Amino acid sequence: MSDYRPQLHDIQKAKQRISGVVVNTPLMLNIQLSERYGANIWLKREDMQIVRSYKIRGAYNKISGLSQEELARGVVCASAGNHAQGVALACNKLDIQGTIFMPKPTPKQKINQVKMFGKDNINIVLTGDTYDDACSEAVAWCESQNGTFIHPFNDPQIIEGQATLALDILNEALNQARVEETGLNIPKILEVTKVDGKWAIISEYIEGNNLATLMAEHPKKKSKYLELFVDLQMEVHTKRAPLLNKLKDKMMRKISETNLDATTRYELHTRLEG
Repeated sequence: MSDYRPQLHDIQKAKQRISGVVVNTPLMLNIQLSERYGANIWLKREDMQIVRSYKIRGAYNKISGLSQEELARGVVCASAGNHAQGVALACNKLDIQGTIFMPKPTPKQKINQVKMFGKDNINIVLTGDTYDDACSEAVAWCESQNGTFIHPFNDPQIIEGQATLALDILNEALNQARVEETGLNIPKILEVTKVDGKWAIISEYIEGNNLATLMAEHPKKKSKYLELFVDLQMEVHTKRAPLLNKLKDKMMRKISETNLDATTRYELHTRLEG
């Protein structure tokens, strides 16, 4: 499996590409779970997407970014449900042909849903007893027909498309008005700061550190600060980075490796040592 981690600008491009097809689903407080665990638990309602899952994000981002030549040759995927529905809808929206391999035991309801979303733009092939069987057949058929295989997860554009879900959550959850209204907050994890008209995600794991203030004090260096901290933020988001000292050490090394001027490096080091 790929260890690819998307950059912020790639996710933002994906967000633009899928707009108009993917719904910005609500973030809703779940009373039952909140009461059970004694916390405010919010659910991102991706079941309200037209295909009933977030999989349309990655599928549409990948397929809509293909060249005209690739689109003309058609796309191929293997899935037992959600990914197939996302690919089928993308094929219909883009008016291209897609071949979808599904295991024979797939429930008829799921097969019918895929047909409904893809209409005349897709062909369904039922083969094998498991997803792995269907995937092997799909890859072989794709190679023989010179089609484009749309992997359900192990693909940079798929990952970037799915990652737009995190942007939506952050934009809604950390909106200051919403925090004040509902009490929803994600303290000491991430801060979303509006810079030059775009949402940029930066790390706020370092206790007592305030990168937003630092950028405000040095507006000409905003972009450099953001480039420096985006990679770290992605690691924090995926691994939760529980050890504060390791984070500080890593950031120190990153700062030392950059081409920032000595004064700026000193200021950043001072902030981290805080």
